[in-house]
Amino acid sequence: VIGFTLSKFEIDGLKDLRFIPRVTTGDDGEIPIQHRGDSIRVASFHVSVLGPSKLDKSHVTDMIARLVRRFDVVAIQGIRSRDDSTLPRLVEAVNATGAHYDFVIGPRLPREARDGAPGESYQEQFAFIFDQASLEVDRLQLYTISDPDDVIQREPLIAWFRVRGVGEEEAFTFSLVNVH
Repeated sequence: VIGFTLSKFEIDGLKDLRFIPRVTTGDDGEIPIQHRGDSIRVASFHVSVLGPSKLDKSHVTDMIARLVRRFDVVAIQGIRSRDDSTLPRLVEAVNATGAHYDFVIGPRLPREARDGAPGESYQEQFAFIFDQASLEVDRLQLYTISDPDDVIQREPLIAWFRVRGVGEEEAFTFSLVNVH
Protein backbone atom coordinates (compact mmCIF):
# COMPACT_ATOMS: atom_id res chain seq x y z
CA VAL A 1 0.00 0.00 0.00
CA ILE A 2 2.85 2.39 0.82
CA GLY A 3 4.51 1.80 -2.56
CA PHE A 4 1.20 2.45 -4.32
CA THR A 5 0.59 5.57 -2.21
CA LEU A 6 4.07 6.97 -2.85
CA SER A 7 3.68 6.40 -6.59
CA LYS A 8 0.59 8.63 -6.56
CA PHE A 9 1.83 11.38 -4.18
CA GLU A 10 4.87 13.52 -3.50
CA ILE A 11 6.17 13.99 0.04
CA ASP A 12 6.33 17.67 0.96
CA GLY A 13 8.35 18.02 4.21
CA LEU A 14 8.41 15.73 7.19
CA LYS A 15 7.30 18.09 9.99
CA ASP A 16 3.83 18.64 8.54
CA LEU A 17 3.68 15.58 6.31
CA ARG A 18 1.20 16.07 3.47
CA PHE A 19 0.34 13.93 0.47
CA ILE A 20 -0.05 15.89 -2.76
CA PRO A 21 -1.48 14.13 -5.83
CA ARG A 22 1.01 13.84 -8.68
CA VAL A 23 -0.01 15.81 -11.73
CA THR A 24 -0.56 13.35 -14.56
CA THR A 25 -3.53 15.08 -16.16
CA GLY A 26 -4.21 18.26 -18.08
CA ASP A 27 -3.53 21.74 -16.70
CA ASP A 28 -6.98 21.89 -15.11
CA GLY A 29 -6.48 18.58 -13.28
CA GLU A 30 -9.03 16.78 -15.45
CA ILE A 31 -8.24 13.62 -17.36
CA PRO A 32 -8.36 14.54 -21.05
CA ILE A 33 -11.15 12.86 -22.98
CA GLN A 34 -9.67 10.54 -25.56
CA HIS A 35 -12.56 8.43 -26.69
CA ARG A 36 -11.65 6.53 -29.84
CA GLY A 37 -14.47 6.76 -32.37
CA ASP A 38 -18.03 5.65 -31.85
CA SER A 39 -17.45 2.27 -30.27
CA ILE A 40 -16.46 0.93 -26.88
CA ARG A 41 -13.92 -1.87 -26.71
CA VAL A 42 -14.92 -4.37 -24.02
CA ALA A 43 -13.06 -7.49 -22.92
CA SER A 44 -13.48 -10.16 -20.30
CA PHE A 45 -10.40 -11.86 -18.90
CA HIS A 46 -10.06 -14.62 -16.33
CA VAL A 47 -6.65 -14.19 -14.73
CA SER A 48 -6.23 -17.53 -13.04
CA VAL A 49 -5.51 -16.87 -9.35
CA LEU A 50 -4.50 -13.21 -9.68
CA GLY A 51 -2.56 -12.24 -6.57
CA PRO A 52 0.78 -10.83 -5.41
CA SER A 53 2.84 -13.84 -6.49
CA LYS A 54 1.57 -13.55 -10.07
CA LEU A 55 2.19 -9.79 -10.14
CA ASP A 56 5.72 -10.34 -8.80
CA LYS A 57 6.52 -11.86 -12.20
CA SER A 58 7.23 -8.70 -14.21
CA HIS A 59 6.72 -10.39 -17.59
CA VAL A 60 3.23 -11.53 -16.52
CA THR A 61 2.28 -8.09 -15.18
CA ASP A 62 3.57 -6.46 -18.36
CA MET A 63 1.60 -8.85 -20.57
CA ILE A 64 -1.65 -8.25 -18.63
CA ALA A 65 -1.07 -4.46 -18.64
CA ARG A 66 -0.52 -4.43 -22.42
CA LEU A 67 -3.69 -6.47 -22.90
CA VAL A 68 -5.80 -4.16 -20.71
CA ARG A 69 -4.58 -1.03 -22.58
CA ARG A 70 -6.16 -2.37 -25.78
CA PHE A 71 -9.67 -1.93 -24.34
CA ASP A 72 -11.88 0.75 -22.82
CA VAL A 73 -13.11 -1.60 -20.11
CA VAL A 74 -12.02 -5.08 -19.06
CA ALA A 75 -14.01 -7.39 -16.80
CA ILE A 76 -11.52 -9.31 -14.66
CA GLN A 77 -12.26 -12.61 -12.93
CA GLY A 78 -10.03 -14.79 -10.80
CA ILE A 79 -8.72 -12.26 -8.27
CA ARG A 80 -7.74 -14.37 -5.27
CA SER A 81 -5.71 -12.36 -2.82
CA ARG A 82 -5.98 -11.34 0.80
CA ASP A 83 -3.81 -8.35 -0.15
CA ASP A 84 -5.81 -5.25 -1.13
CA SER A 85 -2.91 -3.93 -3.21
CA THR A 86 -3.24 -6.52 -6.00
CA LEU A 87 -5.52 -4.54 -8.31
CA PRO A 88 -3.91 -1.14 -7.54
CA ARG A 89 -0.53 -2.68 -8.47
CA LEU A 90 -1.94 -4.00 -11.74
CA VAL A 91 -3.58 -0.67 -12.62
CA GLU A 92 -0.33 1.12 -11.78
CA ALA A 93 1.41 -1.10 -14.35
CA VAL A 94 -1.33 -0.35 -16.91
CA ASN A 95 -0.88 3.39 -16.28
CA ALA A 96 2.93 3.26 -16.44
CA THR A 97 2.80 4.44 -20.06
CA GLY A 98 0.75 7.55 -19.19
CA ALA A 99 -2.69 5.97 -19.51
CA HIS A 100 -5.50 6.86 -17.07
CA TYR A 101 -7.11 3.59 -16.03
CA ASP A 102 -8.96 3.03 -12.78
CA PHE A 103 -10.89 0.11 -11.34
CA VAL A 104 -13.90 -0.94 -9.34
CA ILE A 105 -13.87 -4.23 -7.47
CA GLY A 106 -16.54 -6.38 -5.89
CA PRO A 107 -16.45 -8.03 -2.48
CA ARG A 108 -14.52 -11.18 -1.69
CA LEU A 109 -17.00 -13.96 -2.11
CA PRO A 110 -16.42 -17.26 -0.34
CA ARG A 111 -16.69 -20.21 -2.64
CA GLU A 112 -16.53 -23.95 -2.19
CA ALA A 113 -14.45 -25.45 -4.95
CA ARG A 114 -16.75 -27.63 -7.02
CA ASP A 115 -14.01 -29.04 -9.20
CA GLY A 116 -11.26 -29.19 -6.59
CA ALA A 117 -10.62 -31.28 -3.51
CA PRO A 118 -13.58 -31.89 -1.21
CA GLY A 119 -13.88 -29.17 1.39
CA GLU A 120 -11.49 -26.86 -0.49
CA SER A 121 -12.67 -23.26 -0.33
CA TYR A 122 -11.36 -19.86 -1.38
CA GLN A 123 -12.43 -16.26 -1.82
CA GLU A 124 -12.58 -14.69 -5.26
CA GLN A 125 -13.26 -11.16 -6.46
CA PHE A 126 -14.41 -9.73 -9.76
CA ALA A 127 -13.45 -6.27 -11.00
CA PHE A 128 -13.66 -3.88 -13.92
CA ILE A 129 -10.61 -1.95 -15.10
CA PHE A 130 -11.61 1.00 -17.27
CA ASP A 131 -10.01 3.86 -19.19
CA GLN A 132 -11.02 7.11 -17.51
CA ALA A 133 -10.24 8.99 -20.73
CA SER A 134 -13.15 7.14 -22.38
CA LEU A 135 -15.52 6.14 -19.60
CA GLU A 136 -16.77 7.09 -16.19
CA VAL A 137 -18.32 4.71 -13.68
CA ASP A 138 -21.06 5.29 -11.14
CA ARG A 139 -19.52 3.69 -8.05
CA LEU A 140 -22.93 3.70 -6.37
CA GLN A 141 -24.22 1.39 -9.11
CA LEU A 142 -21.69 -1.38 -8.45
CA TYR A 143 -23.20 -4.50 -6.94
CA THR A 144 -23.06 -8.27 -6.82
CA ILE A 145 -26.15 -10.25 -7.75
CA SER A 146 -27.43 -12.22 -4.81
CA ASP A 147 -27.75 -15.96 -5.33
CA PRO A 148 -29.27 -17.34 -2.10
CA ASP A 149 -30.10 -20.70 -3.73
CA ASP A 150 -26.53 -21.11 -5.03
CA VAL A 151 -27.72 -21.66 -8.60
CA ILE A 152 -24.62 -20.14 -10.18
CA GLN A 153 -21.08 -20.97 -9.12
CA ARG A 154 -19.86 -17.36 -8.83
CA GLU A 155 -22.16 -14.39 -8.24
CA PRO A 156 -21.85 -11.83 -11.08
CA LEU A 157 -20.66 -8.27 -10.50
CA ILE A 158 -22.62 -5.45 -12.17
CA ALA A 159 -21.27 -1.96 -12.96
CA TRP A 160 -22.77 1.08 -14.69
CA PHE A 161 -20.70 3.14 -17.15
CA ARG A 162 -21.11 6.28 -19.25
CA VAL A 163 -19.07 7.36 -22.27
CA ARG A 164 -17.20 10.63 -21.74
CA GLY A 165 -17.08 13.47 -24.24
CA VAL A 166 -20.74 14.31 -24.79
CA GLY A 167 -23.44 15.78 -22.57
CA GLU A 168 -24.94 13.50 -19.92
CA GLU A 169 -28.30 13.46 -21.73
CA GLU A 170 -26.69 12.29 -24.97
CA ALA A 171 -23.98 10.01 -23.58
CA PHE A 172 -24.17 6.29 -24.16
CA THR A 173 -24.73 4.60 -20.80
CA PHE A 174 -24.56 0.90 -20.21
CA SER A 175 -24.25 -1.76 -17.53
CA LEU A 176 -21.80 -4.62 -17.73
CA VAL A 177 -22.23 -7.97 -16.05
CA ASN A 178 -18.98 -9.63 -15.02
CA VAL A 179 -19.67 -13.37 -15.10
CA HIS A 180 -17.26 -16.26 -14.73
